[in-house]
Amino acid sequence: MPLARRFGISWHHFASDGHRPPLQAQQREVEMTVSTPPTEPHRTLGEKIDDASVTALVKAVLLVHLSTSAIDTKVQTREGVVTVSGVAGSAAERKQVTNLASDIHGVNKVVNEMSIKEK
Repeated sequence: MPLARRFGISWHHFASDGHRPPLQAQQREVEMTVSTPPTEPHRTLGEKIDDASVTALVKAVLLVHLSTSAIDTKVQTREGVVTVSGVAGSAAERKQVTNLASDIHGVNKVVNEMSIKEK
């Protein structure tokens, strides 16, 4: 398989079969765009485990606490920042989720993106 096809590179002056055209056709200007995907900063295994532990603790606290609905709440943690989303039954429940998550060791900040269920 030609390299242009194998790596997904789009060459404007290659033949449709991916092979180079005859030499006289190569005298033209060739344009190619190559981009790299954005990279995230490297995270150690310990950092990933810490975030997973915080997420598990937040979920457990929400599950045990009777005034919150853990089933309707999604929890994500990244570098100690906990993001909760989903649907809260009321403004009080939304605030309670933020307070409960904030009290957990390892939580630096809580971002509450929960919507409130309309009645």
